[in-house]
Amino acid sequence: MSIEQYVGFWTLDTKRSDDYADVLSAQSISWLVKKVILNMTITYDITVSTNESGVQVLHAINPKGTKQDLIVDGAAHADDDATFGAIEHTATVDANGNFHLVTVSEKYKWKNTGTWVIEGNTMVRTMVFESPKLNKTFKMTFVKKE
Repeated sequence: MSIEQYVGFWTLDTKRSDDYADVLSAQSISWLVKKVILNMTITYDITVSTNESGVQVLHAINPKGTKQDLIVDGAAHADDDATFGAIEHTATVDANGNFHLVTVSEKYKWKNTGTWVIEGNTMVRTMVFESPKLNKTFKMTFVKKE
């Protein structure tokens, strides 16, 4: 399997996903923004490309139209996220084609380690969130639009 298996339009299946309101709170998300996030349909439009260095890049566009470029090289890359502020992403793919993403906020002192696994037309993201306020493992299940 390869990273191309993640290409497509994905929608969060809230019935098969764990509650993560406490994670948003621990990430220092305001009450109002948290309510908006929890009440919107979470989608990702994912594409993959190869950069000028020959490294694969996973591009994800979220419901707000914000694009994340996740360079799959195992190195930490700084990003200025519209919701979380200054963060760092480290992305890798294992031999089974599972995508691994570690996101760290030094400012708010949290780390989110995610493993994305494709099961047919479903992507299950198992997340391990760590902060001084909360340590939690949770799953987010996405369904691919055919």
